[in-house]
Amino acid sequence: MLRAYKIGVVFFSFVCVLLIAAAILPKEVVIVRTSIFKASSSEIFEQVNNIENWPNWMPWIKQDSTIKLEFSKIIEDGNTHYIWSNSNNDKGELKILKSETNTFVITEVRFGDIPPVEGKWEFEETAEGTIVTWSKKLILEYPLTIMGPMLDGAMGADLETGLQNLKDYTSQ
Repeated sequence: MLRAYKIGVVFFSFVCVLLIAAAILPKEVVIVRTSIFKASSSEIFEQVNNIENWPNWMPWIKQDSTIKLEFSKIIEDGNTHYIWSNSNNDKGELKILKSETNTFVITEVRFGDIPPVEGKWEFEETAEGTIVTWSKKLILEYPLTIMGPMLDGAMGADLETGLQNLKDYTSQ
């Protein structure tokens, strides 16, 4: 009986520490990855700003062979989007909200009931090549804030894969 009590106290203490940590951690999580490309900013911008190009290099599309994409009409000054679904009945939408030629693209991803995720692509030409920065900004609600530190590793790996895929695709 005493052993069960001790286990209960340890478990309760662990849960309390997690809940306190979740209350202290920031709600906003920003994940950023950068890579240098040999391709010009205009070539990379064209790949990112035209969502019909995303299946060529987007890691999440490449990871799921059952994914179905439905593209909107291409609109020059933003608000173009695609909707996806897969065999697990997962559904979502990616929108290009705003872009400036060869400089940046701002996106928004919606997936189920999860708050939207803001994405940003930035392109900077230098002597070494084009520096491409891809970032994702998430707003987490309590107690999900406890997941914030883990998201950088999980989502960051996908951003790195996407940058590498895009680099490989634009250097063909």
